Amino acid sequence: MLLITGEELASGQSTLARAMVIELSKDDINLKKLTAIQEKSKLLPHAMCSYISWVRENMEIIGSEFEKAFINLRHEAHTESIHARLPEQCASLQFTLHTALHWMLDKGILTEENAGEIDKEAWNALMAIYGERRP
Repeated sequence: MLLITGEELASGQSTLARAMVIELSKDDINLKKLTAIQEKSKLLPHAMCSYISWVRENMEIIGSEFEKAFINLRHEAHTESIHARLPEQCASLQFTLHTALHWMLDKGILTEENAGEIDKEAWNALMAIYGERRP
């Protein structure tokens, strides 16, 4: 998956069906949080290295959980009003977040309660992007 910034959308229905477009305005960015992260940016490569090592060590477990979780998430994301490819995209993004949250829990970065809140907030954000919000 790629994260791309830009002012112009790609053309073509098939291409757009595989893209999640998120428009941001100035007020969408919490500048205090962004500044705090930027002040600690030298730590980010170390965090990514830790995450990649953790994924490598847990690849068998992650792989065994993926199929069932992906199917469940895709089913939950499906509605008649969206393109058929979007539930797969949503499921992939949410599973990736689940994986990152498990790493953060394992490393003591988050509590179970924090992880649950982030998970729910992310799911609601994805559903809002796709035009529906789940309770």
